[in-house]
Amino acid sequence: MSLASKIHLRSEERMVIVIRRHGLVYGWKYLLGLGMLFASAFFASWLLAQNWWGQMLLVVGLVVGLLVIFLVWFFNYTNVLVVTDERVVDIVRPGLFEEYLTTIGFFDIKDIFVSRRGVLSTLFGCGRVTIATKSGELMIETDIIARPQSVVNTILETRDDYRQKRRVGTNEAIYKNFIKIIPELSEEELCEVKDLVDVRLSGFGGSH
Repeated sequence: MSLASKIHLRSEERMVIVIRRHGLVYGWKYLLGLGMLFASAFFASWLLAQNWWGQMLLVVGLVVGLLVIFLVWFFNYTNVLVVTDERVVDIVRPGLFEEYLTTIGFFDIKDIFVSRRGVLSTLFGCGRVTIATKSGELMIETDIIARPQSVVNTILETRDDYRQKRRVGTNEAIYKNFIKIIPELSEEELCEVKDLVDVRLSGFGGSH
C-alpha cells in the first residue's frame, strides 16, 4: 500500500514532507545484521567442512543476518511523520501486525517544540519534535530525527499558508452566498445593507 493510500490523501491534498528516524536510532542494528553476515561468510568454509550442525549454523547465521537487516529497513520505512498541506499524520508501527495513525489538523495545533538529549543528539543536530493539540487529548512525539528545527519551521509555514487559504476561501464563500440571497431580501433588509455599504464606501473615500 502506498503512503498516499495509507493516510487517505485527498484529491486536492499534497504531501509536503516525509520524515523518518535518524540513522543514530537504527544504524547500529544494520551493523549487527551485517556483522552476522560477515561472520557467517568468514567461517563458511570451516562450517561447511563440519557435520550437519556446521552447515545448519551457517544457514541460521545467514538467515538471521538477512532478517535483521530486513526488519530494520521495514520499521524505518514504515514509521514516518507525514506533513501535508492540510494536516500532520504520524504513522507508528511497533510490530509487524500493529500500526497506529494519529492525525492532527493545522487548526488543532497548539504548540510545537524541539527537544534534544545526550551528546550524540547535540553533535549530530538531531532531536525529537513534539506537537501538542489545543484539546490536549492528542500529542505526536517523533523519534529522533535529523534537523528537527527545520521540520518545525516547515510545519509552521505550511500551517500558516493553510490557514490563510482557508480564510480567503471562507470570505469568498460568504460573498457568493450573500450575492445569491440578495433577490430574496426584503426592501427593509436591502435598505439596511445599502446603509452599511454607503458607510463602508465613505470610509474608502475618506482614505484618499
